[in-house]
Amino acid sequence: MKRHHVIATLARAFYNASDELIAERHRVSPAKAADFCRIGQSQLRHPSRARLLNDVLDDSGEGALVIDKGLRDLIRS
Repeated sequence: MKRHHVIATLARAFYNASDELIAERHRVSPAKAADFCRIGQSQLRHPSRARLLNDVLDDSGEGALVIDKGLRDLIRS
């Protein structure tokens, strides 16, 4: 996956970032930012990527998703 697709998708999923905010951060139009999110979500649905994502994400047992500092920094960059 391309980095901008990952960042846009995670920013939307975890922080409910708007297309305008994502567009501003990537210096593209809001329509292009929406495309980044759409493409990222589509790619994450692919079974091979879903397996990789399951391996990376850790469930703490309490139903809460644990996000490490590296992932948080990637989303915010």
